[in-house]
Amino acid sequence: MRLTNPVDQGYVKKLLPDTLGTLIDTMPSLKQGEALLVGESIILPSIVQIDRCTNEPSSNDIPY
Repeated sequence: MRLTNPVDQGYVKKLLPDTLGTLIDTMPSLKQGEALLVGESIILPSIVQIDRCTNEPSSNDIPY
C-alpha cells in the first residue's frame, strides 16, 4: 500500500532483494486500494487493485 515516509521506505527496501529495490520508488505513487505484492509465493512482483469490502468492518477507533 502507499508508503510515503522515507524511513519506512528504507526499512521495506532492506527487506527486498537488490533486484527489486527500485520497486520501492513506486510506493509513494500508489492509488487508494493499490498494493505492491512481493514474496516467496509471488512469481512476479505485481501492483494489484484491492476491492473494497461489501460489508465494511465495524471499527470504533479508525474510520474505514
